[in-house]
Amino acid sequence: MRIRPATITDLDRCVKLDAASSTDRVWQIEQTMGLDHMALDMRRVRLPRAMALPYPRSLSDLREDWQRKECFLVADEFATMLGFLDLTVSHWQWSGAIEHLVVDRAQRRKGVATSLLDAAEAWARGSGLRRITVVLQPKNEPAIRLFTRRGYGFAGTLDRYFGNDALSLVYALDLARGPLPTTTG
Repeated sequence: MRIRPATITDLDRCVKLDAASSTDRVWQIEQTMGLDHMALDMRRVRLPRAMALPYPRSLSDLREDWQRKECFLVADEFATMLGFLDLTVSHWQWSGAIEHLVVDRAQRRKGVATSLLDAAEAWARGSGLRRITVVLQPKNEPAIRLFTRRGYGFAGTLDRYFGNDALSLVYALDLARGPLPTTTG
């Protein structure tokens, strides 16, 4: 597997990847607010059966993100596109945001996402960034497990981020501290 900066010709291949997934666990989130308090209760629950998860974002912004010449990486092997990672930079905050991390469904659990994250985190450190964030759906348990295993910590919620009424979860990696060692499994 080779991780490299994306070229313009890679973008069409990125869009064609099967980005959907499934899960048998979700995070239920209850938010209560009063005049003098706010509480967020998050509980991980097992579903009675696996739930299909369509990719929650449009891939129409890939060309625009690629043109920013920041961190847009692809993983390929023998002319087969395995996945990609799109990280945009907020220079005034010296932070990066993972906009897309997609691994083709047939290529999952082979270290592709880990390799893309290793390369993106190295790029961010080399670019002087202090932090990387990612916004996840509470029902995307596989992604939540991946990012927490890598040392990304829960950093808050965003309302209606993916265009629905649900809260989304924000995870962040403090690059000064670095990632936790990755584990297989």
